[in-house]
Amino acid sequence: MEIRQLKSEELEKLGLLYRNAYRIDAATAAQWLQAIKPEQTYVLADSERVLSAIQVLSLIHI
Repeated sequence: MEIRQLKSEELEKLGLLYRNAYRIDAATAAQWLQAIKPEQTYVLADSERVLSAIQVLSLIHI
């Protein structure tokens, strides 16, 4: 297992995690994935699955 940035090719695996964790359908998971930016998302993953994810959002006050 490793903690690292989400790879863009792992979005489908992240969708499977969302479906399982939140008990949502595939269409809802696909909609949620549209907002994901891999460069702002960190995951705990093994060779087959994304086990956990967090998205880091930057807030800029001007």
